[in-house]
Amino acid sequence: MDTRVESALQDVARREPDLADAVRAAWEDLTQGTGDAREVSQWWLQMYLWDILARRSDGSPQWTVRLARGLGDVLAAAGLGRYAELARSETTREVLLAVDDLEDWANRYAAALRASGIQPPDTDLITWGPVMGPAEADTYERVANALELSMVSGAHTAAGRGSRAVRTGLTDAVLTAPFREAAGLRPLHGIASERLAAWTARSPVLAELAEPLREVLTPGVPDRLTGRPGDMPLLEALLAVLAEPVRLSARGYLPRDVVRAWAVTAGVDHHPSATSPEHQNPYLTRLRRVAQRIGLVRVHRGALALTVAGRAAASDPDRLAAAVADRWFGTPRDAEVVAREVLTLALAADGEAVVADLVRTVQQVYADEGWRTVAGPPDLGLCRHVLHESIESGRVLRLVRTEPQDRVSATPVGTAVLRAALRHHLLHDGLSPAPA
Repeated sequence: MDTRVESALQDVARREPDLADAVRAAWEDLTQGTGDAREVSQWWLQMYLWDILARRSDGSPQWTVRLARGLGDVLAAAGLGRYAELARSETTREVLLAVDDLEDWANRYAAALRASGIQPPDTDLITWGPVMGPAEADTYERVANALELSMVSGAHTAAGRGSRAVRTGLTDAVLTAPFREAAGLRPLHGIASERLAAWTARSPVLAELAEPLREVLTPGVPDRLTGRPGDMPLLEALLAVLAEPVRLSARGYLPRDVVRAWAVTAGVDHHPSATSPEHQNPYLTRLRRVAQRIGLVRVHRGALALTVAGRAAASDPDRLAAAVADRWFGTPRDAEVVAREVLTLALAADGEAVVADLVRTVQQVYADEGWRTVAGPPDLGLCRHVLHESIESGRVLRLVRTEPQDRVSATPVGTAVLRAALRHHLLHDGLSPAPA
């Protein structure tokens, strides 16, 4: 051990004998048992101070504050002045003193992490999980270490202008940088693989469906989804006729002239039912429900209007494709989401499936994961109904087709969107194999 560190530990022991063993043990913890100051990082120190030390049961919060300050003396002796300041800081004192009120402690801990400037942000590539497997936790720490170096070099500050962009860029760079020691694999691949295993762990049937898509679902660098005008004509037409908010009837339906304009724009006005009033219109009723579920339109002050996302998607086919993919499943993971998972995995892998087989698969996944209704396990009739809703949602978006009626298949556009939807589901939707 560095003689300066040993001297500092002895100084603490002489000054505050009741802290001697605890400070020495804390230094061993921080350096992974090596005594080498190079093992300490800002992220690891923050975790240790604000989480591990905070939850120790062998002393009062006031004693833990003293312990942190004693550790600060050792850090200073090791030449880690910036870390010493953190251990002695008012922020650390406030977090440690709040531990008797767990809600207050959690709030202060979260605020301290945000203010540190090195907390990895969620990005377009990933939403970090509240519970992480080894690969994700390792990558999270790698990102935090990269962010610390960025702050030390002055590339960004905790809350300065452009800080978010710098942190996002660095996060994505770490996620997609090849591991030299792992044959060029990238951290994002490991995280996706880890999440895929957790998602399908309780259902062998779900795992079997996902296996052919493993390489598609766990890319080191995801392909960018692109769209073209006319890929989703019914949805595109709805967004077009809602360029300005449309006042709904007293019963909440679109005016007949707007329905007609939608049918003409979508090119389905030759179908009598497509121009029927909305409450008698199977195309538009379901389409509007899907568009609201995926966040492209909303009812506001008695009018149907585009959301911010809907307005952006209305003028950009790429954004429309991405919006549908990103919101195809939704959260939380309820029974309808599970049915969409089964449908999407089957079609994204093979392109076609027998509807009756999918109904039985949905029922088996429900059984594997322990889903139940008030009357018991979901029967085939309920599974058929839930799956039918998913199939019809895909049909109005032109992602799937049912010709012949006993089979369902992905359209060319649908295959790309459904695969992108699965990747987004895996990396952003907080998947859990447990029933909601």
